[in-house]
Amino acid sequence: MKKITLLMILALAWSFNSFAQSPYVDEDFESGTFPPVGWTDVDGAAHFTLVGGNNNWGTTTTRFNSPSNAAFFDDFHIPGNNVDVNDKWFISPAFDLSAAVNPELLYFENINFSTFAGTQDVLWSEDYTGAGDPALANWNLLNDTIGGEDVWELNGPFPIPSVGTEVYIAFHYVGDFTAEWYIDDILVRDALTCTPPTVDSATLIEDC
Repeated sequence: MKKITLLMILALAWSFNSFAQSPYVDEDFESGTFPPVGWTDVDGAAHFTLVGGNNNWGTTTTRFNSPSNAAFFDDFHIPGNNVDVNDKWFISPAFDLSAAVNPELLYFENINFSTFAGTQDVLWSEDYTGAGDPALANWNLLNDTIGGEDVWELNGPFPIPSVGTEVYIAFHYVGDFTAEWYIDDILVRDALTCTPPTVDSATLIEDC
């Protein structure tokens, strides 16, 4: 997968897992279109639109000179402006878990200037309508733990105890100063019933 040079052991297992079944969500942001089809960038109630700055979710290939795309939110701050609060939701398309068996979420994440972020939550909902203020729906927390600074990390698996026919995953950011949030390789699947392989080392054998 994309982060194989950074997380060889985890990424090799991830690659094996992702082809073991048909996932409910499998987004790597490589389509060339952002947001990807069905994904939405939604302003929360506290959001203040900056003048002279694009404070929407976007995509980038610049993190660690990676050739791959990732979803990216940059919390702009304009000096002298004390009300530039960002309240931004990045929400998946609806997906059907009515026939799922122990569904779970995994994703890669990189956070820069993490101490400046107020909220970086990952949530799921069965009653979000796909429009309007997301805070009016009931959201269930999957992860609010911020990992290491400036390092790609695999998050999950996080169980999604739902049999809903229209389930959403959301990445919710609230803050007012300079934090950066990178997200990639979002996968919702049924939990594995086998043990994935791991690799401690690799040897190249020339064999035509």
